[in-house]
Amino acid sequence: MKVSIFPNLLAVDKKNISSVVDELINFRVNHVHFDVMDKKFVGHSALKINDFKKIKDKKIKYDIHLMVDNPREYAKKFIDLGAKTIIFHYESFVSKIPIAKFISNLHLLNVKVGIAFKFETSIKSIKESFFFIRMADFVLIMAKNNKQKFDKKILKKIKICFDYIKQNNLKTLIEVEGGINEKTCLECCKNGAKILVVGSYLFKNEDEIKERYKKIISECNKIIIL
Repeated sequence: MKVSIFPNLLAVDKKNISSVVDELINFRVNHVHFDVMDKKFVGHSALKINDFKKIKDKKIKYDIHLMVDNPREYAKKFIDLGAKTIIFHYESFVSKIPIAKFISNLHLLNVKVGIAFKFETSIKSIKESFFFIRMADFVLIMAKNNKQKFDKKILKKIKICFDYIKQNNLKTLIEVEGGINEKTCLECCKNGAKILVVGSYLFKNEDEIKERYKKIISECNKIIIL
């Protein structure tokens, strides 16, 4: 199975977000990542719903990653605007029962669901969630945050999760966000990641976006993940 690369629009200048998405579409990127923060769940803000309104009708798929205290409220706003994939944080809920209900409600709306885990969240919590939310489409594992360096400690978590998914015949895909570049992408893929969210590495130079995208795709797909 090939690895998928999702450009992270958090790393794009908001003023240029529409033109950047057009550029990504032109060289056949079909999926991008859209981070939303409320300054509560995490201490800073990111892209906002008005930014999504500028690009929502473009011919590309969006993962809406809700780093917020109240994912129900935010999910509804984005779904009303046409969002088809919602990623929310495990840590936004105090128990598993409301998580299951929230996922069920999203699926009734024909929305794909992912759950994100903070870097510090225990392996036990992650493994239990895979079993509990086996209907989810993929799970995001964050490498701290978009502006921090990649922490290799996450590789062990990725491998444990991948083995657990395989042993239990689950369809969950592991997605990694934070510090992904041409080197760390290989380490993640070798341990079972199938989706990589790439931000700063991809957009650090607007003239090299296409070349960097092709390079990281090429590197990742040297590895075959069963």
